[in-house]
This record gives sequence, structure tokens and C-alpha cells, in this order.
Amino acid sequence: MARNKLLATTMVLVLTTVLLMAGAEPPASERSALQAFVSGTAHERALGWNASVPACAWTGVTCDKATNSTVVISLRSNRLSGSIPDDLFSLPRLRSLFLQGNLLTGALPAEIARLSSSLEHLALSHNNLSGPVPFALNSLTKLRSLMLDGNSFSGSLPSITIRRLEVFNVSDNNLNGSIPSSLARFPPESFAGNLHLCGAPLLDRPCHPFFPPSPPPPAAAPPPPPGSPDDESNKRKKLSGAAVVAIAVGRWRGCSARAGAPRPLLGPPPPAPEIR
Repeated sequence: MARNKLLATTMVLVLTTVLLMAGAEPPASERSALQAFVSGTAHERALGWNASVPACAWTGVTCDKATNSTVVISLRSNRLSGSIPDDLFSLPRLRSLFLQGNLLTGALPAEIARLSSSLEHLALSHNNLSGPVPFALNSLTKLRSLMLDGNSFSGSLPSITIRRLEVFNVSDNNLNGSIPSSLARFPPESFAGNLHLCGAPLLDRPCHPFFPPSPPPPAAAPPPPPGSPDDESNKRKKLSGAAVVAIAVGRWRGCSARAGAPRPLLGPPPPAPEIR
């Protein structure tokens, strides 16, 4: 009996908490940002974000129990279209943003760095986003998961050095160039589908230097075997060379001998002998 009473009390407390949260209202600036987001983003499915209902009760919106601030926005597969509005970056305590499986287009705004003090999870997989992966993501120092797969991001990957980052995926995009060493710790599946990416951890696709290495020098030909025609030819060449040297030395010696012989003195002829 006492156990059933305790269980009923617990259920009442949980239900009361849920009702209080559903009736909670975030700060006015956050509510305005949420309203601007839903009004500026086309969506084929009704979100149920009714202005007469507290924002913390809106579909996909989760508020903090203590502060009523918006901490999670989860609008997966709601066929949202258009660019990512900056209004979401005005939620100072937003920890998780899940917008995967929609029809969002355009670039990932660098203004996302405004969530540097809070954002932990960012999922934008399977949209139609394009342009470079912004270096501004490095400002999200609390980020633990980053899912950008299944888009049309292009260009090279920036060096993302977020120490807390545990999950990372940019597969099935149009990225190129070498994978930064700061991201080489993630599995190959995180980079699959980018035909022009290279380097670790893609061990089957190493990056080649811009200038190809010089070809190795040709190997020296082995000496011909004794008795072969090539060997006899080499011997004749050697003998001919020795004969040439001997002739040159002989000529040099002959010239030296002639140069050393006494030359006759030039002058008047000697007198003829006297006849008696």
C-alpha cells in the first residue's frame, strides 16, 4: 500500500514538472528570435508554434528547467527550406541544434560563432548546404558533435582544433585537398564520398606533392662475361688506348732529345789553310 502511494506521488510530481515546463516562457528576446526563425523559414509541415502557446511547449523546443532559456531545437525532417537564419544564433544558451534531413540551402553562416559559449551539438546532415566549411567553427569550443554529411560543401577543410569534439562527419560532400592533421583522428567513414580529399585517415588515398620526385638514375650495366664479343671489344679499346699513350710518350721524348742537342754557332767561316 505504501509502495503504491509513493509511486503515485512520484508520478504526480513528474507530471507537474512537465506541465510547468510546458507552460514556461523563455526570455522575451529568445521568444522573438524563435518567432523570427519560424516566420522566415519556409516549411511544408506545420510546426505548431502557436503564438498563444508558451514557447517552451512548441514542437522541437526544449527549455532549461532553472532558467527557462532555450537549450535544444530539434526540427529533424520537417522539410524546412531556405537559408539558415541568423535568428537562431541569438539564443545564448542553445546547446543542441538538430536540423538534419531538411531542404536548407546556402552557406553555413560564420555568425554561428556567436554560440561559442554554449553549443555542444550541431547536426545539419542531409540538406542542400553549399560553400566552404567555415573556419569560424573553431570558435565553438564546447562542441562535441559536428554532422555536416550529405550536403554540397566544397573547397578544402579548415583545421578544426576543438579538443572536446568526439563525433565528426563531412562525408558525401564536394570537399578537396588534404585532410588537416587535427582531423586525422576520426575514422575514414567521416570523409567518405569526397573524391578529391586525400591524406590520413584515407590510407588508400595519399596526397601527392605538387612536384613529382626526380626519377632514380639508371642502373649501371653489368660487365660482359669473359670471352664474349663485348669483352673482346673492350680489350681492343684498352689496347688501342695504351698504344696511343705509348706513341705520345715516344714523340715527347724525341722532341726533348732534339731540343737538348748543341746547336752550331752562327758567325764568319773559319780561315782557309795557308799554302806554301
